[in-house]
Amino acid sequence: MKTNKRGVGPTASTIVFLVITIVFFASMFFFVSRAGSGADLIEKVHSKQIALVIDSLRPGTEVRFDLAELYEAAEKNNYKGLPVIVNTNNNEVTVNVAGGEGNKQKFFTKLEAGSVSLNQEEEVLIVKS
Repeated sequence: MKTNKRGVGPTASTIVFLVITIVFFASMFFFVSRAGSGADLIEKVHSKQIALVIDSLRPGTEVRFDLAELYEAAEKNNYKGLPVIVNTNNNEVTVNVAGGEGNKQKFFTKLEAGSVSLNQEEEVLIVKS
């Protein structure tokens, strides 16, 4: 028994090609729009700075980080996850100003519970060791 399958092959392969192309261009658009906003660079710089300062803290020290630039970038990117722009969980600083995962940076210093607080009115992150 022979069946005629000429019309099935090109149609299915064309649909697969179109789906792959659409997914590729959508991911490229997302990457370019995120990189164009400067969110990646801002997240990376601030997460590394905060992690380095936390690692260099001496006992009894209090450090205040000015987060005005992060709040401004989050507002510019219409990021609605606002009060939590900076998060410190499991010895990791996460900075997120444009949605998605944000930038994560690990630090080695063990912080006690309640030693990191975010003052939203003053746009300041306070870290006590």
